Amino acid sequence: MTPLALRYWLSKNPDGPDSTGPISFDSDAMLTNGLLHPLGGMLTYRIARANDFDVGPSFLFSVASSALWEFGVEHDRVASVNDLVLTPVAGSILGETTARLGAFFGRSACCRALAYVLWPERGLNDLADRRKRPRANELDDLGLPRDSLHRFEIFAGAGPVFARDGRTSGAAGIRLESELLDVPEAARAERASVDLDPGSYSALTLRGSMGTGGLNDFGLLARLSLAGRYTQDLAPGAGGEPEGHRLLTGVGSAFEFAVHAYGPDDTDQLSVLGLLGPMVDYGFERSGFRARVTLDAYADFAAVRSSSLDAYVRAHEQEIDHVRTYYYAAGATGRLRTSISALGFEAGAGLLLEGFVSMEDVFSVGDGLKPLYGRPTDVRSLQRLWLSYAPGGGHMQVARVEVERAVRVSDLDRLHRSAGDTRLMLGFGAKF
Repeated sequence: MTPLALRYWLSKNPDGPDSTGPISFDSDAMLTNGLLHPLGGMLTYRIARANDFDVGPSFLFSVASSALWEFGVEHDRVASVNDLVLTPVAGSILGETTARLGAFFGRSACCRALAYVLWPERGLNDLADRRKRPRANELDDLGLPRDSLHRFEIFAGAGPVFARDGRTSGAAGIRLESELLDVPEAARAERASVDLDPGSYSALTLRGSMGTGGLNDFGLLARLSLAGRYTQDLAPGAGGEPEGHRLLTGVGSAFEFAVHAYGPDDTDQLSVLGLLGPMVDYGFERSGFRARVTLDAYADFAAVRSSSLDAYVRAHEQEIDHVRTYYYAAGATGRLRTSISALGFEAGAGLLLEGFVSMEDVFSVGDGLKPLYGRPTDVRSLQRLWLSYAPGGGHMQVARVEVERAVRVSDLDRLHRSAGDTRLMLGFGAKF
């Protein structure tokens, strides 16, 4: 924190706001508030975890670090509500998901270097302490630990993008997904019922795609269980694979940062903190057939770049010196995903619905804006279908096709804007 504090004091504006007045939302850049600050919170959280603190104390350490920055280093400025919430809470979600991944690969035989990439703070700590982490007692055919149920998926593809207004373009992208269930019983074919500790289930998704105009889609999503119960009724099948069903129920949190360009002047930017909500995950396996359904929903605190606000700013650019073109919102998110697989084929579908309402009178922020219109609202939906084939049910998906449809509706009183596109991606991937 000391180098960052020094940088702040050397570069701060001496005519900036003083420390009087209540705490409020700040107007830093969307990328700063929506992504860089949560990554800073991730750093402080993982430092505590690397020093063998549990989830709760590490979270409190991240909260204290954010508060120290807001009320100490930046004591000459009005304290920022969004920084006091997004930085430690979203940072802790990112920190725990990446720390779990780092610890998992640290127990492997094939990918121990990834542990230093995903959790460098612990790696440096171990080097300083001359501490050597042991491998897992049991490894699978890829050298990955068997003591955690895991799913890793990589997809790379390209294809056309069909915009709602009739434009057609192209895109090429990649997506990385991971899921970990740190419950040793889940890796064994037996009956079990286990209470979940915070972070026992974690998932991380990173995606990006490029088009003729540059980056047209980016997403970072982390999901984490806080409490719950995992039950299974499994027995060895004829081929030695477990057969039966699994069920995870609980409550969790999530963080997502997403950018999606529908056109040259129409780009979504969202930073969404899913504060708390239910999680359900059911799976069934029998004779090579597998089916799975997952559902999670959250109450959200978010920063939303509004298309209708963008349009308002462009229409009044001669009158406005500066305005924040995003707003802080309360909202709700729901995610549903289902898949079935057999004989090397897998088919699946996913649905995302998000809705946001501004928590502030955004038009009182900035120079020259007046509270003349209603508060912005935005709704986003994303539907995805996919079909893949892996010869012999192996790890490599030699063919995969995905269809993804994105729609966004933005309202600001008399200003209404909507946009949508459909992507057809053909490619290949791996799952293990």
